[in-house]
Amino acid sequence: MPIINFPQNPTTSTVYSFEGRSWLWNGRSWQSVSTFVGYSGSQGYTGSEGVGYTGSSGAGYTGSVGGFESIQSIDFYTTNTYTLSTSDIGKLLAFSSVDGTLIEVSIPADGSLNFTVGQRFDILQYNTGSVTVSALPGANLYAPFGFSLNEQYSLASVIKIASNQWIFVGPQAAGYTGSQGIPGTAAAVGFTGSAGYTGSEGFTGSTGAGFTGSAGFTGSKGDPGEFAGVGYTGSAAPGSVNLYQTGVLIVTEGVTRWYAPYNLTVIKVKARVVSSADQDIIIVVKKNGTGIATITIPSGEYQSNDYLTPISLLATDYLTVSLTQVGTSASTGAELYVQFNYTYVSG
Repeated sequence: MPIINFPQNPTTSTVYSFEGRSWLWNGRSWQSVSTFVGYSGSQGYTGSEGVGYTGSSGAGYTGSVGGFESIQSIDFYTTNTYTLSTSDIGKLLAFSSVDGTLIEVSIPADGSLNFTVGQRFDILQYNTGSVTVSALPGANLYAPFGFSLNEQYSLASVIKIASNQWIFVGPQAAGYTGSQGIPGTAAAVGFTGSAGYTGSEGFTGSTGAGFTGSAGFTGSKGDPGEFAGVGYTGSAAPGSVNLYQTGVLIVTEGVTRWYAPYNLTVIKVKARVVSSADQDIIIVVKKNGTGIATITIPSGEYQSNDYLTPISLLATDYLTVSLTQVGTSASTGAELYVQFNYTYVSG
Protein backbone atom coordinates (compact mmCIF):
# COMPACT_ATOMS: atom_id res chain seq x y z
CA MET A 1 0.00 0.00 0.00
CA PRO A 2 1.69 3.29 -1.08
CA ILE A 3 2.03 6.07 1.54
CA ILE A 4 0.13 9.25 0.64
CA ASN A 5 2.12 12.39 1.48
CA PHE A 6 -0.44 15.17 1.91
CA PRO A 7 0.66 18.84 1.64
CA GLN A 8 1.63 20.52 4.90
CA ASN A 9 -0.36 23.58 6.14
CA PRO A 10 -3.05 23.51 3.39
CA THR A 11 -5.70 26.19 3.12
CA THR A 12 -9.42 25.44 3.30
CA SER A 13 -10.88 23.92 0.05
CA THR A 14 -7.43 22.81 -1.19
CA VAL A 15 -7.80 19.70 -3.40
CA TYR A 16 -5.04 17.06 -3.54
CA SER A 17 -5.02 14.22 -6.11
CA PHE A 18 -2.98 10.99 -6.04
CA GLU A 19 -3.26 7.88 -8.26
CA GLY A 20 -6.68 8.74 -9.62
CA ARG A 21 -8.22 9.77 -6.25
CA SER A 22 -8.85 13.25 -4.83
CA TRP A 23 -9.20 14.69 -1.31
CA LEU A 24 -10.47 18.07 -0.06
CA TRP A 25 -9.07 19.90 3.03
CA ASN A 26 -12.12 21.08 5.02
CA GLY A 27 -10.09 23.02 7.59
CA ARG A 28 -9.77 20.00 9.96
CA SER A 29 -8.98 16.94 7.82
CA TRP A 30 -8.51 15.58 4.29
CA GLN A 31 -11.82 14.16 3.09
CA SER A 32 -12.43 12.04 0.02
CA VAL A 33 -14.44 14.07 -2.53
CA SER A 34 -16.13 10.92 -3.85
CA THR A 35 -19.37 11.61 -1.98
CA PHE A 36 -22.78 10.97 -3.52
CA VAL A 37 -25.52 13.57 -3.87
CA GLY A 38 -29.16 12.56 -4.15
CA TYR A 39 -31.17 13.12 -7.32
CA SER A 40 -32.41 16.66 -7.95
CA GLY A 41 -36.14 17.10 -7.98
CA SER A 42 -37.93 18.16 -11.17
CA GLN A 43 -38.16 21.85 -11.89
CA GLY A 44 -41.40 23.50 -10.90
CA TYR A 45 -43.79 24.96 -13.50
CA THR A 46 -43.21 28.51 -14.59
CA GLY A 47 -46.04 30.70 -13.38
CA SER A 48 -48.11 32.84 -15.73
CA GLU A 49 -46.83 36.24 -16.53
CA GLY A 50 -47.37 38.46 -13.65
CA VAL A 51 -47.23 36.81 -10.26
CA GLY A 52 -46.56 33.23 -11.24
CA TYR A 53 -46.44 30.20 -8.94
CA THR A 54 -43.03 29.16 -7.72
CA GLY A 55 -42.10 25.65 -8.71
CA SER A 56 -41.63 23.07 -5.95
CA SER A 57 -38.10 22.43 -4.80
CA GLY A 58 -36.77 19.01 -5.75
CA ALA A 59 -35.54 16.89 -2.82
CA GLY A 60 -32.90 14.19 -3.48
CA TYR A 61 -33.51 10.54 -2.53
CA THR A 62 -31.95 9.28 0.73
CA GLY A 63 -29.37 6.61 0.03
CA SER A 64 -29.86 3.06 1.37
CA VAL A 65 -28.15 1.89 4.56
CA GLY A 66 -24.54 0.93 3.91
CA GLY A 67 -23.25 -2.63 4.31
CA PHE A 68 -19.87 -4.32 4.05
CA GLU A 69 -19.93 -3.73 0.30
CA SER A 70 -20.28 0.04 0.81
CA ILE A 71 -17.31 2.34 0.29
CA GLN A 72 -15.97 3.68 3.59
CA SER A 73 -14.78 7.27 3.69
CA ILE A 74 -11.11 7.71 4.68
CA ASP A 75 -9.76 10.87 6.32
CA PHE A 76 -6.01 11.43 6.75
CA TYR A 77 -4.51 13.42 9.63
CA THR A 78 -0.96 14.58 10.40
CA THR A 79 -1.77 16.23 13.76
CA ASN A 80 -0.45 14.79 17.05
CA THR A 81 -3.71 15.36 18.98
CA TYR A 82 -7.27 14.85 17.77
CA THR A 83 -10.76 14.83 19.37
CA LEU A 84 -13.48 12.76 17.67
CA SER A 85 -16.52 14.59 16.29
CA THR A 86 -19.88 13.56 14.83
CA SER A 87 -18.51 14.12 11.31
CA ASP A 88 -16.14 11.17 11.89
CA ILE A 89 -18.92 8.59 12.41
CA GLY A 90 -18.38 5.44 10.31
CA LYS A 91 -15.11 6.69 8.81
CA LEU A 92 -11.60 5.27 8.74
CA LEU A 93 -9.34 7.86 10.39
CA ALA A 94 -5.73 7.40 9.24
CA PHE A 95 -3.14 9.09 11.48
CA SER A 96 0.41 9.70 10.27
CA SER A 97 3.37 10.98 12.32
CA VAL A 98 6.45 11.04 10.10
CA ASP A 99 8.85 11.80 12.97
CA GLY A 100 7.56 8.95 15.19
CA THR A 101 5.79 11.27 17.67
CA LEU A 102 2.97 9.73 19.75
CA ILE A 103 -0.53 10.60 18.45
CA GLU A 104 -3.32 11.02 21.03
CA VAL A 105 -6.97 10.52 19.96
CA SER A 106 -9.64 11.58 22.51
CA ILE A 107 -13.33 10.61 22.92
CA PRO A 108 -15.55 13.41 24.32
CA ALA A 109 -18.29 12.89 26.93
CA ASP A 110 -21.97 12.94 25.97
CA GLY A 111 -22.41 16.43 27.42
CA SER A 112 -20.40 18.02 24.62
CA LEU A 113 -21.21 15.69 21.67
CA ASN A 114 -24.00 13.12 21.80
CA PHE A 115 -23.07 10.07 19.76
CA THR A 116 -25.64 7.32 19.23
CA VAL A 117 -25.16 3.91 20.84
CA GLY A 118 -23.79 1.53 18.19
CA GLN A 119 -21.87 4.19 16.24
CA ARG A 120 -18.20 3.44 15.61
CA PHE A 121 -14.94 4.84 14.29
CA ASP A 122 -12.06 2.92 12.69
CA ILE A 123 -8.52 4.12 13.46
CA LEU A 124 -5.39 3.32 11.41
CA GLN A 125 -1.74 3.90 12.39
CA TYR A 126 -0.60 4.93 8.93
CA ASN A 127 3.06 5.62 9.79
CA THR A 128 5.61 4.86 12.53
CA GLY A 129 4.18 7.11 15.27
CA SER A 130 2.13 5.13 17.84
CA VAL A 131 -1.57 6.01 18.23
CA THR A 132 -3.20 6.02 21.71
CA VAL A 133 -6.97 6.37 22.30
CA SER A 134 -8.30 7.82 25.59
CA ALA A 135 -11.59 9.05 27.05
CA LEU A 136 -12.04 12.66 28.18
CA PRO A 137 -13.55 13.31 31.66
CA GLY A 138 -17.10 11.97 31.86
CA ALA A 139 -16.57 9.28 29.21
CA ASN A 140 -15.29 5.73 29.83
CA LEU A 141 -13.22 3.52 27.51
CA TYR A 142 -12.76 -0.22 28.11
CA ALA A 143 -10.28 -2.81 26.73
CA PRO A 144 -8.68 -5.99 28.15
CA PHE A 145 -5.04 -4.79 28.08
CA GLY A 146 -4.60 -1.30 26.60
CA PHE A 147 -5.66 1.37 24.16
CA SER A 148 -2.63 1.72 21.82
CA LEU A 149 -1.64 0.85 18.27
CA ASN A 150 2.12 0.23 18.27
CA GLU A 151 2.84 -1.02 14.74
CA GLN A 152 2.58 0.69 11.35
CA TYR A 153 -0.63 -0.28 9.48
CA SER A 154 -2.26 -1.68 12.66
CA LEU A 155 -6.03 -1.08 12.82
CA ALA A 156 -8.54 -0.69 15.69
CA SER A 157 -12.22 0.19 16.15
CA VAL A 158 -13.92 2.31 18.83
CA ILE A 159 -17.62 1.45 19.39
CA LYS A 160 -20.16 3.15 21.67
CA ILE A 161 -22.05 0.51 23.71
CA ALA A 162 -23.96 2.71 26.20
CA SER A 163 -24.17 6.28 27.48
CA ASN A 164 -20.58 7.51 27.95
CA GLN A 165 -19.29 3.94 27.51
CA TRP A 166 -17.00 2.88 24.64
CA ILE A 167 -14.99 -0.24 23.87
CA PHE A 168 -11.62 -0.39 22.11
CA VAL A 169 -11.21 -3.37 19.75
CA GLY A 170 -7.72 -3.80 18.35
CA PRO A 171 -4.30 -5.47 18.68
CA GLN A 172 -3.21 -6.18 22.25
CA ALA A 173 0.28 -6.59 23.70
CA ALA A 174 1.10 -9.35 26.19
CA GLY A 175 2.38 -8.45 29.67
CA TYR A 176 5.81 -9.35 30.97
CA THR A 177 6.32 -12.54 32.96
CA GLY A 178 7.45 -11.92 36.51
CA SER A 179 10.77 -13.32 37.72
CA GLN A 180 10.75 -16.69 39.48
CA GLY A 181 10.82 -16.63 43.27
CA ILE A 182 13.36 -18.48 45.44
CA PRO A 183 12.10 -22.06 46.00
CA GLY A 184 11.75 -23.43 49.53
CA THR A 185 13.93 -26.19 50.94
CA ALA A 186 12.84 -29.84 51.00
CA ALA A 187 11.54 -31.32 54.26
CA ALA A 188 13.90 -33.60 56.24
CA VAL A 189 13.21 -37.35 56.19
CA GLY A 190 12.31 -38.92 59.56
CA PHE A 191 13.76 -42.16 61.07
CA THR A 192 12.12 -45.49 60.27
CA GLY A 193 10.52 -47.15 63.28
CA SER A 194 12.21 -50.30 64.70
CA ALA A 195 10.91 -53.73 63.67
CA GLY A 196 8.79 -55.85 66.11
CA TYR A 197 10.25 -59.02 67.77
CA THR A 198 9.66 -62.42 66.19
CA GLY A 199 7.85 -64.93 68.45
CA SER A 200 9.79 -68.00 69.78
CA GLU A 201 9.48 -71.35 67.99
CA GLY A 202 7.03 -73.97 69.45
CA PHE A 203 8.21 -77.28 71.01
CA THR A 204 8.29 -80.47 68.96
CA GLY A 205 6.09 -83.32 70.37
CA SER A 206 7.73 -86.46 71.88
CA THR A 207 8.06 -89.65 69.81
CA GLY A 208 6.04 -92.79 70.88
CA ALA A 209 6.50 -96.45 69.94
CA GLY A 210 5.46 -96.44 66.34
CA PHE A 211 3.19 -93.39 66.84
CA THR A 212 4.01 -90.00 65.52
CA GLY A 213 4.36 -87.51 68.29
CA SER A 214 1.88 -84.67 68.49
CA ALA A 215 2.83 -81.45 66.86
CA GLY A 216 4.48 -78.84 69.02
CA PHE A 217 2.75 -75.60 69.88
CA THR A 218 3.39 -72.59 67.71
CA GLY A 219 5.12 -69.78 69.56
CA SER A 220 3.18 -66.58 70.25
CA LYS A 221 3.53 -63.71 67.81
CA GLY A 222 5.93 -60.96 68.79
CA ASP A 223 4.80 -57.38 69.42
CA PRO A 224 4.76 -55.26 66.23
CA GLY A 225 7.08 -52.29 65.93
CA GLU A 226 5.79 -48.72 66.52
CA PHE A 227 4.71 -46.51 63.58
CA ALA A 228 7.43 -44.27 62.23
CA GLY A 229 7.02 -40.54 62.87
CA VAL A 230 8.74 -37.60 61.26
CA GLY A 231 12.05 -37.59 63.08
CA TYR A 232 14.95 -35.18 63.23
CA THR A 233 18.06 -35.59 61.10
CA GLY A 234 20.65 -37.47 63.11
CA SER A 235 23.66 -35.70 64.58
CA ALA A 236 26.20 -38.10 63.12
CA ALA A 237 27.01 -35.85 60.17
CA PRO A 238 26.61 -32.07 59.61
CA GLY A 239 23.68 -30.91 57.47
CA SER A 240 23.49 -28.30 54.71
CA VAL A 241 20.84 -26.27 52.90
CA ASN A 242 20.89 -23.97 49.82
CA LEU A 243 18.86 -20.81 49.22
CA TYR A 244 19.12 -19.52 45.66
CA GLN A 245 17.83 -17.02 43.08
CA THR A 246 17.56 -18.24 39.49
CA GLY A 247 18.07 -16.20 36.33
CA VAL A 248 19.49 -12.67 36.10
CA LEU A 249 20.11 -11.24 39.58
CA ILE A 250 17.96 -8.39 40.88
CA VAL A 251 18.00 -6.48 44.18
CA THR A 252 15.56 -8.46 46.35
CA GLU A 253 14.26 -8.38 49.95
CA GLY A 254 14.21 -12.07 50.88
CA VAL A 255 10.83 -13.47 51.96
CA THR A 256 11.42 -17.24 51.66
CA ARG A 257 12.16 -18.60 55.15
CA TRP A 258 14.32 -21.61 56.09
CA TYR A 259 13.32 -22.80 59.58
CA ALA A 260 15.87 -24.70 61.68
CA PRO A 261 14.59 -28.31 62.03
CA TYR A 262 16.14 -28.47 65.55
CA ASN A 263 18.60 -26.54 67.71
CA LEU A 264 21.71 -26.09 65.58
CA THR A 265 24.76 -23.96 64.81
CA VAL A 266 25.56 -22.72 61.30
CA ILE A 267 29.33 -23.21 61.04
CA LYS A 268 29.94 -21.94 57.48
CA VAL A 269 28.19 -19.78 54.85
CA LYS A 270 29.40 -19.57 51.23
CA ALA A 271 27.83 -17.83 48.18
CA ARG A 272 28.39 -18.74 44.52
CA VAL A 273 27.14 -17.47 41.11
CA VAL A 274 27.18 -19.07 37.66
CA SER A 275 27.76 -15.70 35.91
CA SER A 276 29.88 -13.01 37.57
CA ALA A 277 28.91 -9.32 37.88
CA ASP A 278 30.77 -6.12 36.93
CA GLN A 279 30.63 -4.89 40.55
CA ASP A 280 30.44 -6.50 44.00
CA ILE A 281 27.39 -8.67 44.73
CA ILE A 282 26.33 -7.98 48.35
CA ILE A 283 24.18 -10.53 50.22
CA VAL A 284 22.65 -9.96 53.68
CA VAL A 285 21.72 -13.00 55.81
CA LYS A 286 18.89 -12.28 58.27
CA LYS A 287 17.85 -14.22 61.38
CA ASN A 288 14.17 -13.73 62.27
CA GLY A 289 14.14 -10.60 60.03
CA THR A 290 17.33 -8.98 61.49
CA GLY A 291 20.59 -8.84 59.54
CA ILE A 292 23.37 -10.90 61.16
CA ALA A 293 25.90 -11.45 58.36
CA THR A 294 27.01 -9.76 55.12
CA ILE A 295 28.49 -11.94 52.35
CA THR A 296 30.28 -10.35 49.35
CA ILE A 297 31.16 -11.88 45.96
CA PRO A 298 33.80 -9.49 44.51
CA SER A 299 33.39 -7.97 41.04
CA GLY A 300 34.33 -10.46 38.32
CA GLU A 301 34.48 -13.40 40.82
CA TYR A 302 32.25 -16.46 41.07
CA GLN A 303 32.25 -17.12 44.83
CA SER A 304 32.66 -15.45 48.21
CA ASN A 305 35.14 -16.21 50.98
CA ASP A 306 33.91 -18.66 53.63
CA TYR A 307 31.90 -16.93 56.37
CA LEU A 308 32.95 -18.83 59.51
CA THR A 309 31.37 -16.86 62.38
CA PRO A 310 28.97 -19.32 64.12
CA ILE A 311 25.23 -18.58 63.89
CA SER A 312 23.13 -20.21 66.63
CA LEU A 313 19.53 -21.15 65.78
CA LEU A 314 16.76 -22.60 67.93
CA ALA A 315 14.13 -24.87 66.41
CA THR A 316 11.77 -21.84 66.18
CA ASP A 317 14.28 -19.53 64.37
CA TYR A 318 14.45 -18.95 60.62
CA LEU A 319 16.87 -17.47 58.07
CA THR A 320 16.21 -15.33 54.96
CA VAL A 321 18.58 -14.01 52.27
CA SER A 322 18.36 -10.51 50.72
CA LEU A 323 20.29 -9.07 47.74
CA THR A 324 21.22 -5.44 48.40
CA GLN A 325 23.57 -4.92 45.41
CA VAL A 326 24.09 -6.64 42.04
CA GLY A 327 26.02 -5.70 38.89
CA THR A 328 25.00 -2.96 36.47
CA SER A 329 22.61 -3.61 33.58
CA ALA A 330 25.60 -4.55 31.42
CA SER A 331 26.48 -7.50 33.70
CA THR A 332 24.22 -8.05 36.73
CA GLY A 333 25.36 -11.61 37.50
CA ALA A 334 23.13 -14.71 37.40
CA GLU A 335 22.16 -17.93 39.25
CA LEU A 336 23.02 -17.17 42.91
CA TYR A 337 23.41 -20.03 45.44
CA VAL A 338 23.95 -19.43 49.19
CA GLN A 339 24.94 -22.60 51.10
CA PHE A 340 24.62 -23.00 54.89
CA ASN A 341 26.54 -25.83 56.65
CA TYR A 342 25.33 -26.61 60.19
CA THR A 343 25.70 -29.11 63.07
CA TYR A 344 23.19 -30.45 65.58
CA VAL A 345 23.16 -28.96 69.08
CA SER A 346 21.73 -31.09 71.89
CA GLY A 347 19.19 -29.66 74.30
